[in-house]
Amino acid sequence: MLWLALDTCLDQCAVAVTQEGRVRAVMREAMRQGHAEAIAPICDAVMRSAGTRFGQLHAIAVTSGPGSFTGVRVGLAFARGLSAALGIPAVGVTSLEVVARQGGDTGLRLGVHPAALGEIYAAAYADGVEILAPQRLSAPALAARLKGMTGVAAGMAADRMVAELGPGWRREADDLPDPAALARLACTRPRTDAPPRPTYLRAPDARLPGGIDPWKDGYPVDPGPAGAGPQG
Repeated sequence: MLWLALDTCLDQCAVAVTQEGRVRAVMREAMRQGHAEAIAPICDAVMRSAGTRFGQLHAIAVTSGPGSFTGVRVGLAFARGLSAALGIPAVGVTSLEVVARQGGDTGLRLGVHPAALGEIYAAAYADGVEILAPQRLSAPALAARLKGMTGVAAGMAADRMVAELGPGWRREADDLPDPAALARLACTRPRTDAPPRPTYLRAPDARLPGGIDPWKDGYPVDPGPAGAGPQG
């Protein structure tokens, strides 16, 4: 299968084209803002580099969060739009799972990103099996959950958690999702007609009148400029 994988959740705009587990092209551009303007040109450049056309794609993989509210929406909106236009499935994988498992699946692997109010977003996997579902909690609370365990931490809060967890823990070098790893993980998910949903792990600060959630209730969303939203 020919996959297009993209990540705009955090401090990069990253795109890869993979086929049967082989990377045909990849591009990762660091940025804290401007994801909405960058994603289409980067996708086009990666597709050209891979020597393929959008009409040849079989599926799309996208990070579903957590990350910045705007960044998450940019990636999901782009993936949903392509999915609808091409008539192919779009599969969401959390940014926590991608960073945790992109270095391998052996042993205990922890994905962690900073959240608001000094807390963190975390998920943990033992030999590729989820043992801690994506959630938001304090660093001491997570350390208590993992007491007596050893493993590898990855993500933008990895340094903080390695210090909190103590001896027996080390950090991965790459803090951000690798789009090729995203495609690999998405391949293992069931493909349905249901569009991928955002993984915010906290409610947005701004709400529509009446408490409407446009992603839940099916209203169109203008993602706006990336980087404008609070960390979610």
